[in-house]
Amino acid sequence: MPTSSLKGKTVSGVTWAAVEKWGQQIIQFIITIIIARILSPADYGIVGILTVFLMFSNVLIDSGFGAALIQRKEVTETDYSTVFYFNLFISIACYGLLYLAAPAIARFFNEPQLVPIARVLGTTIVINSFALIQMTILQKRLEFKPQAYVALAAVIVSGAVGVAMAYRGFGLWALVGQSIVSAVVQALLYWVFSAWRPLFVFSRTSISSLFGFSSNLLASSLLNVVFRSIIPVLIGKYYSTRDLGFYTQSKRFNDLPSVNTTLIVQKVSYATLATIQDDDARLKAAYRRIIQSVAFIVFPAMLILAATARPAILLLLTAKWEPSVIYLQILAFGGMLYPLHSITLNICQIKGRTDIFLKLEVAKKAITLFFILAAIPFGVLAFVIAETIVSIISYFLNAKYNGDLIDYPLKEQIADIVPMFLISIATAAAVGAIGLIGTLPLAVLLAVQLSCAVALYLPLSRLFKVPAFLEWHMLVRDRFAALKRFGGLK
Repeated sequence: MPTSSLKGKTVSGVTWAAVEKWGQQIIQFIITIIIARILSPADYGIVGILTVFLMFSNVLIDSGFGAALIQRKEVTETDYSTVFYFNLFISIACYGLLYLAAPAIARFFNEPQLVPIARVLGTTIVINSFALIQMTILQKRLEFKPQAYVALAAVIVSGAVGVAMAYRGFGLWALVGQSIVSAVVQALLYWVFSAWRPLFVFSRTSISSLFGFSSNLLASSLLNVVFRSIIPVLIGKYYSTRDLGFYTQSKRFNDLPSVNTTLIVQKVSYATLATIQDDDARLKAAYRRIIQSVAFIVFPAMLILAATARPAILLLLTAKWEPSVIYLQILAFGGMLYPLHSITLNICQIKGRTDIFLKLEVAKKAITLFFILAAIPFGVLAFVIAETIVSIISYFLNAKYNGDLIDYPLKEQIADIVPMFLISIATAAAVGAIGLIGTLPLAVLLAVQLSCAVALYLPLSRLFKVPAFLEWHMLVRDRFAALKRFGGLK
């Protein structure tokens, strides 16, 4: 694919992926604020327990085949159909296991109401499996516009249902209803927007050929889910669902800029970089621009989030959620690097080195286990600190070993992101200092802090000629010029 064509598809892909994820998450964030003001932290903690089992099931259902289909240059209809039926079969099996295990889960956490909730919420496992291939095909073709429409429609409809149920006194069932409606709407709309339909065929040859690539990703993903789940499980088991609710809500705030930026860029960059997987020079140049652009956005977002955590949570969620403040402030430092070390793993997959991917995951999980075991006697705050330390270590490991594959050493990578880090720290320090003014109303304080952040970060980036700032500036300028040409702006 020519460079100009690839760049155009990438920019379009990032634009629509951003519309999808940010639009979806902003609407979801508003809905969460409304519902969280009605429900209790314990309600979120109970649903948070089941989220662990849902994540594990989703990994088993996909089994790395989605990434394998995107990475493979030539994919047949038989390949797609075979994976579709595999996904459906595994989803039914996972739901059956969750249904049978629900009483044991409830006894383990001493929460009897987990039984009916698990059996109802678990239906989303099967519902989601119906749309996986349609999503994969659209992503492989860099068609992100339909995905944006689907995501926005699902979050609006399901959000309306969740808010209505919360106001009508359904309690935590409002969260369950919201999740089910979201899954149904997405599945239906993906079948509407995608012309693909499965053939009545299942090929063991297709599964075997794809499994050679996907098996390491499956093992890595399972490890990742298991270790991501350890902290919520331990909090729910040894502390309380209320404590888990505080942790879950702080993670939700933390993930809004961090994880969602990762999903946007990872989704587009993987499909895009896969088209130039055999040209290391182009691959390095493209990847370098990606991590600089991501750092330019995520570093200030996360550090400013830490600086404004208290007024934001107290204003939006009320004082009953105040224990989440310190968790969010600490998690933000790990969340700052999460997009970088996650996107870095694209290189392993693109180069077909899923063996390195798996080895890195095993090494990181060993480190994770050490820090989590060390944190157990010291409470929830210790878990949050451990999680942040592991995120920082993970960045250095991923950057080192993936960078070597494209001759982009760790030293160069750090040099490329240090300017954004220093400017972000300076901006966040100023924003935090404003937060020490205790006489301002929360809404006014938050508005002043955010205004100060914008007034400092962008001029400082321009003053020090940060490359990512110049690239974003040109991109925005070109977009506005294009809108003017087509009559979008007068």
